[in-house]
Amino acid sequence: MTMGLPFAVALCFGVCLFFLLPLFLTKWLRFAIPGVSESGLMFNLVDGVIRMIIFLLYLWGISFLKDIQRIFQYHGAEHKSIFAFEAGRSWS
Repeated sequence: MTMGLPFAVALCFGVCLFFLLPLFLTKWLRFAIPGVSESGLMFNLVDGVIRMIIFLLYLWGISFLKDIQRIFQYHGAEHKSIFAFEAGRSWS
């Protein structure tokens, strides 16, 4: 029960930020840019670009948090060590 509410809030935030917001922005752009409403391919392309921009802005924003910086460092070190292991050499 203790983790239920934070999990639900985080899940709702993620769905709203990464799914609903890009969809509503793309639907709004259908009125501003006529080509978006005429083609399903163009609609999905614009939606995908908006999702990518939001995701990259999200990563950029959280990268200023000290804990997240440490996670990024550990993640990079994991990649470096696996690459060195697969190549059969030391990574230091």
